[in-house]
Amino acid sequence: MPGFYVLPASFAQERLWFLSRLDPGSAAFHINAVVELPEGTDRDGLERALLELMRRHETLRTALAVEDGELAQIVRVELPVSLPEDDLSGLEPGPAAAAFDELAVADGRRPFELDRAPLWRARLVRMPSGPPRMIFVVHHAVFDAVSATTFGGELRELLAARMEGRQARLPEPGIQYADFAAWQRDFLAGGGAEAHLDHWRTRLAGLPQDLGLPTDRPRPATRGHAGAQHALHLPAEVADRLEEAARSGGATLFMVLLAGLKAVLSRWAGQGDVVVGTPVAGRDLPEFEPVIGMFVNQLVLRTDVTGDPSFAELVERVKATVLEALDHADAPFDRVVEAVRPERDPSRTPLYQVSFNLLPMAERGQFPIGTAQTDLSFDVIRQADGIGIWIEYATELFDASTVARLGRSLEMLLTSVAADTGRRISEVRIVPDDELEQLVSGWNATARPYPARPLHTLVAERAAATPHAVAIRAADGAEVTYATLDTRSAAMAARLAGHGVGPGTCVAVSLPRSPELIVALLGVLRAGAHYLPLDPGHPAERVAYLLADSKAALLVTDRPVEGTTTPVLPVGGPDEPSPGGPVAGPEVSPDQVAYLIYTSGSTGRPKGVRVPHRGVVNLVTDVIERLGGTSTLLMTSLSFDIAALEIFTPLLSGGTLVLAPDGAGRDPEQIRLAARGAELVQLTPSVAAVAGGQVAGPRDLIVGGEALPSDLAATLGRSLEGGRLWNFYGPTETTIWSTCHLVKPGSPVTIGRPVANTRVYVADDRLCPQPVGVPGELLIGGDGVVHGYHGRAGLTAERFVPDPFGPPGARLYRTGDLARWREGGVLEFLGRLDDQVKIRGVRIEPGEVAAVLNEHPLVRRAVVTVRDDAPGGRGLVAYVIAAPETGGPDLAAVLRAHLKERLPETMVPAAFVQVDGFPSLPSGKLDRAALPPPGQEPRSTEPVPPRTPVEESIAGIWAGLLGRDQVGVTDDFFGLGGHSLLVTKLAARVEEQFGVRVPLRRWFDATTVEEQALAVLEASLAGLDLDELLEEAQ
Repeated sequence: MPGFYVLPASFAQERLWFLSRLDPGSAAFHINAVVELPEGTDRDGLERALLELMRRHETLRTALAVEDGELAQIVRVELPVSLPEDDLSGLEPGPAAAAFDELAVADGRRPFELDRAPLWRARLVRMPSGPPRMIFVVHHAVFDAVSATTFGGELRELLAARMEGRQARLPEPGIQYADFAAWQRDFLAGGGAEAHLDHWRTRLAGLPQDLGLPTDRPRPATRGHAGAQHALHLPAEVADRLEEAARSGGATLFMVLLAGLKAVLSRWAGQGDVVVGTPVAGRDLPEFEPVIGMFVNQLVLRTDVTGDPSFAELVERVKATVLEALDHADAPFDRVVEAVRPERDPSRTPLYQVSFNLLPMAERGQFPIGTAQTDLSFDVIRQADGIGIWIEYATELFDASTVARLGRSLEMLLTSVAADTGRRISEVRIVPDDELEQLVSGWNATARPYPARPLHTLVAERAAATPHAVAIRAADGAEVTYATLDTRSAAMAARLAGHGVGPGTCVAVSLPRSPELIVALLGVLRAGAHYLPLDPGHPAERVAYLLADSKAALLVTDRPVEGTTTPVLPVGGPDEPSPGGPVAGPEVSPDQVAYLIYTSGSTGRPKGVRVPHRGVVNLVTDVIERLGGTSTLLMTSLSFDIAALEIFTPLLSGGTLVLAPDGAGRDPEQIRLAARGAELVQLTPSVAAVAGGQVAGPRDLIVGGEALPSDLAATLGRSLEGGRLWNFYGPTETTIWSTCHLVKPGSPVTIGRPVANTRVYVADDRLCPQPVGVPGELLIGGDGVVHGYHGRAGLTAERFVPDPFGPPGARLYRTGDLARWREGGVLEFLGRLDDQVKIRGVRIEPGEVAAVLNEHPLVRRAVVTVRDDAPGGRGLVAYVIAAPETGGPDLAAVLRAHLKERLPETMVPAAFVQVDGFPSLPSGKLDRAALPPPGQEPRSTEPVPPRTPVEESIAGIWAGLLGRDQVGVTDDFFGLGGHSLLVTKLAARVEEQFGVRVPLRRWFDATTVEEQALAVLEASLAGLDLDELLEEAQ
């Protein structure tokens, strides 16, 4: 008899072998346990017991290897036992426990070579007190949870029999694991699984590729297995109530706990289609029950959580899901994956990323070894004192604090529904009291004093205090003192009053960037009116619309305006009257409107925002306290609300307003010249990117109005030479800026914390605060909230809602922006809610893709946007300004390869468009609507024939595996129907033909014939001395 025999492998073994080859050295699929042995157990007795277990169970003598192109079990007839022994009994308890943990983790992490039996190891350890322990580690390919019960029971009986001097009372096994593997293959070969596979094709059609759980870090392009563990415990009374809820609903504890998990996942992910994987024992026949081996199959449990069901209703849905899945559990998971054909994505596990398992044991013997099989896995055990829950998580994605919060949410939900299963899922609180207090009050403790007087009064007070200080410095160098500004603005107010302007009047102002502009604005305010800022460069049609919609009583301008009947008050011309004596202006409340400013509307119709004095004074006071009263550059178009900050920050602090020439924001050199003498400069990121290093110097730079890319932040930070870079965020509806963040070198770019007297919340669609780390809509309250939209009561009621956490009468503005709180109380901006795009079910943030593109040396600047006219339909399109030295290879191909190395396939744009510059709005923001449409990339319809012998051989292997007559060298293996198991056969045949082993993961990166031919060449040259080869060639 030979020393081994060869038997077919099971489908579960094929999958685990494949995963092990894909990530060599990983311990993610190790099962481990610490076994308390009977007192008096010695090494010889334990070795004999383990030998007997190996004799009884073939899998404990089994390895896995490829034979004739197929994976097979290589079963050894007999094997010796290797049992190292460690004696820690001489140590103190603390050091002994630490030494034991070190031994256990080292054994647990040491990889197995799957082609060498046995695929398990054991270690005997003696402790200072208590019985001896055995550390047992085994590969999942030959073992599962039921096997652990069998193994433990038989080991205890064998040890007891030896100590008692009797024969072990264990019946001989009737069958072995190989019998199950043969039965499984016969079942599939006979077509037994086809009906099951048809079910899964239908059930999982349109399955989201990703659950959408928020992560702490971007998902890497290739998934790793680094992990950690978090544990929590539900008390016995909660466990008892959950079991009673299960009984009353004709369900099981498994179904109730799974329903609770799905409810929490839905709340955290904002997803109604919730998919969780779960293992099933796979031992339907009683003969399989006592056999040690890998019987487990994975089921995909997809549940609709939409419609805000009660918990009892959700349990019914989950119950139906589970029972239906069990009816079709005989289809092996890998065959289900092949049948469903999800989009190939090496960054995710296929079909599900979260798993759940109710373990059939009293205690969890497994110890953590720093691995994770999926993004999140929940192991649950019903114990005498309640329910233990262990959450294993991928540390590439999640921080420990995030998983702890997720665990608290699950604990709160299960505790709540245990008391009342009739509660709707949305009504159950999942944020603990201490965290809710932090979210609502702690991080919103922003109360600060500020003057309760209108803007023009504060400017007049500055003029009285420092009349001879320079208030304005024009682009041509002309200067206006505070005294002169006060006199001229008072005269303008008197002139306006003579034309009937007073409280409640809207006065449009359309002037170039000059002292006359500032005089006009202050004059309007002193007259008790509010101004409508108009950009002189705007089209006449838009100006006419704004004048008509605002019902402006007067237009202050220095040029003729066509298409409007609004009366004109000319300034700056020869007919302008001389200033008269000062006239006492009306009393103006801080709650009166200071200006009416128009922003773009989703319907294309601009909407006017009524901004009171109070909000501007509050913000300017905060900026002055935070940055200091300094000379400030006015370079922003008056029609963009941030211009008000540039105007009033110096005038309320006694500083100098430095006026940039019109059009300065379009040219780096003009920006540099305009910024001279200004200690505070404010730019949008689009303009800052144009400016580059032209704002260098020890000054404060505020950047806002758009998301600030991290690479641009780094560039600007370096150029400031001792100055400070500030990232501000805020919509017009909450008065210019609502949050701010001092950007420090190497730190993440966030939008920071709320400014003075401002409250911000991140909420779900019911306006309930989201947990830290969970995205939601950003809501803003406080003194910056404006009166509303001019003449649009319905829209005002929709966007401005009661503040449930503020004082009576307080309102919140719904920004429509997506954000989340991070640790420490800083806000991360995630984009617009209406700019979210899902590609094949995966939520994509275009800004994240742009950030990776901007890191490439061939890219000067890139933006990524969502377009309906992307190749293949709605998707991502990248717009790139290439670096000056770019040349040579196709830029799109280079950047696509760069992204594929860093990001999942689903985040690679469908098209790349090279542009010379980016269009901008008058505000300086990027004009996304003006970006050119993407061109369709040419695609060859005819297969490109092989060009080299290696390509020809690989194409031939493809044709055989895929059943195709013709294969082109640029065809994609997975696009032609390839899947993971066929990849292993491809790798084996290439190794057999060329005598080289290419790492299995490489086949997933190189997916075309030409790429695989290159991979074979690389593997052939590995380890060779290329200089030697070149010498021989010469």
